[in-house]
Amino acid sequence: MLARLGSWCYRRPWSVLGIWLAVVAVFAGAAGGLGGAKYLENFELPDSDSSSGIDVLAERFSGVAGSGFEGTIVFRSTAEVTDPTVREPMEKLFAQVEKLDEFVVSSPYAEGVEDFQISEDRHTAFAQLTIDPDTDFNRLAELGDEIRSQIPKIKGTEVAVGGAMLAEFKPPKSELIGLAFAIIVLIVAFGSVLAMGLPIAVALAGVGLGAVVVTVASHVTEIPEMSTIIGTMIGLGVGIDYALFIVTRYREQLHAGHSGAEAASIALDTAGRAVLFAGMTVVISLLGMLAIGLSFIGGMGVSAAITVAVTMIASVTLLPALLGFAKFRVELTRLRGLLAAGFVALGLLSVGLNLAQGVWVTAFAIAGVVLVSGLVLKPLRREIPPRVRKPANETLSFRWSHFIQRHPWFSMSFGAAMLLVMAIPVLSMRIGSADEGNFPEGTDVRRAYDLLADGFGPGFSGPLVVTAQGTSLIQALGVIDKLEATDGVAKVVGPIPSNVEELSTSGLGALIGGDAGDAGETGEAGAPAGLLPSDPDELLAFDLSVLRDSDAAALLPEDFEELLAPTAIMFQVLPETSPQSTETVELIDRIRDEVVPEIQALAPDSVMHVTGNTAVNVDFSTYLSGRTPMFFGIVLALSFLLLMAVFRSILVPLKA
Repeated sequence: MLARLGSWCYRRPWSVLGIWLAVVAVFAGAAGGLGGAKYLENFELPDSDSSSGIDVLAERFSGVAGSGFEGTIVFRSTAEVTDPTVREPMEKLFAQVEKLDEFVVSSPYAEGVEDFQISEDRHTAFAQLTIDPDTDFNRLAELGDEIRSQIPKIKGTEVAVGGAMLAEFKPPKSELIGLAFAIIVLIVAFGSVLAMGLPIAVALAGVGLGAVVVTVASHVTEIPEMSTIIGTMIGLGVGIDYALFIVTRYREQLHAGHSGAEAASIALDTAGRAVLFAGMTVVISLLGMLAIGLSFIGGMGVSAAITVAVTMIASVTLLPALLGFAKFRVELTRLRGLLAAGFVALGLLSVGLNLAQGVWVTAFAIAGVVLVSGLVLKPLRREIPPRVRKPANETLSFRWSHFIQRHPWFSMSFGAAMLLVMAIPVLSMRIGSADEGNFPEGTDVRRAYDLLADGFGPGFSGPLVVTAQGTSLIQALGVIDKLEATDGVAKVVGPIPSNVEELSTSGLGALIGGDAGDAGETGEAGAPAGLLPSDPDELLAFDLSVLRDSDAAALLPEDFEELLAPTAIMFQVLPETSPQSTETVELIDRIRDEVVPEIQALAPDSVMHVTGNTAVNVDFSTYLSGRTPMFFGIVLALSFLLLMAVFRSILVPLKA
């Protein structure tokens, strides 16, 4: 069937091209009629301790600083940050940001937060930006740029906008670098500019149509926007690879004396068959990402699988048609084409490396001038002599393959040993998510990260958030003592109750302010000295009915028990180490496995969760690690069945 398909496409290139254009028009029209792409906007978290904590924060602390996804405005000055020359323009900036519906701003100049948001040396401070969780990711990048455009210029002061969600978004250009090198490598491999252009043209066509199909598919299934970038990278790679196989086999058959149609037929019946089943295996592997159980990861797999499938179809239909247009000219290379291809590669490389605009504009302009000049200048039309082809049995690949066949056991042992040596780093590999310290130096996010680390300590950029329900504010004082006594904790901020506004107006806030023992001795809320215990265990076991029966009952509001038992309490725990260090991961485990059970033993009604961006990343990595064996098992099993059906053998798929 593939042989007939190759011959038909080769003989009717205009018909095939027309069918492809019609298919593109249909999908483009459907995408336009549907209003463009409908990408997945929300990041889905797996069921975990951190996701449960996020739910508590979203339900009980909406709009409270430190209760959700956040950004920061960090500033450091040679003067103290409370100096009017610094404070006034920064307060104006915070007021402007506060007007944006997507943010709740916690200013370092607000009452009660100075000790937390201003460094000890008084030269570094930050404002917390709590982000509306329903905000679109693309909108967040725009908001980040909008904030940066409003930053005031203050002498001796550095200001940076932190938070990965507010980072400057620059579309990746690595694909252009890859294309530039692909042009050079294919010209060296083929010795022909036209033969080089065919795999690249097929890959670009497959990726282009694949992107349109993914746009339509985004209305049927959940697909994240980043999946288009991944699909493009994978599609370009497999597209060039698949077309390279077929073009190579086509040229071999031409050299063997076959006609163009016969060469295309044989190429598709041999290399095309390998491409078809290789592509199907890749599609199965990518669809295996659905087994992870997270919609955005499954969506990336679906998107990439669609792109690979379309590119595979292009390799066995569009490529034979293009060969039908080129015919025997795939062996012909003129000087103008060689020079133009070189300058195009230089231009693509310049764009990919973000070189000055003049560099790539000049490179593309020269390529165009060379092509046009080649129409009238005879030297540029000169044919480049083809390379002398060696007999097959004199080539390096022939000798290498025969050496492997003569020494199979040695080759297998040596190859396995080399693979094991190269796999040694896997034993010390730590799966995790990069923090903002991994952003390139010079970016706003990285500068903000470094300013916070220098001013407040390395763990400040990734605070843990501990939520507690069924816990009174008196018991919360015991929670703070337990957390502060935990190895690896630099500081604990809190307790922050869900009813903070009601509590502050009631006058009860002073009773729980500062250290529990101090509050008991001073009686700041009118309570007699010694009313509150100083021992953390006694605080955790404290019953609010003690206050009702105490001499201080007359001084307390009637609803004091309700006020001192909010629906949820939040604590911010600052580690001593950076967010992605192993010590921070160990701290999260220590709090969950040791501190929380100890607290719950004394306060059995307390339900606690450890969350925050750092904990979310740790739980996400743990979830993926647990699902990886199942992912590999499903992919290998399905691939084995496919290869067994194709080759009607068990040994061949086992080798594969």
